Amino acid sequence: MSQITWVEVHSAFARRLRDRSLSAERFDLIVQKVREDFENEYRVIDVDRTLVETAGELVMQHPLRAYDAVQLAAALRVQSVLTSMPETQLIFVSADNRLLDIAQSAGLAIDNPNNYP
Repeated sequence: MSQITWVEVHSAFARRLRDRSLSAERFDLIVQKVREDFENEYRVIDVDRTLVETAGELVMQHPLRAYDAVQLAAALRVQSVLTSMPETQLIFVSADNRLLDIAQSAGLAIDNPNNYP
């Protein structure tokens, strides 16, 4: 995942904290767990010039929001590395169906967490 995922996750849960659909205690637990996962479970892709250039190309080709383009560019970068590792499959996860359609058209396997109860 891209470095900006931290901002996106924080934004989503902070919005729920503000609208009181999430308690402060639950927010703190979630942020702690996400931080642990970031540090121990995921490979975090740096947002560098090449990634930004790729994201810029993606927004010219598709109706993407800026952060979505960066996330997709990061996934495409990882996917290009994983082609030499056929036993490992990258699955691009998003709750945004438009983004998923674009990711799938770019050759990524996709999944939507909203498809599960």
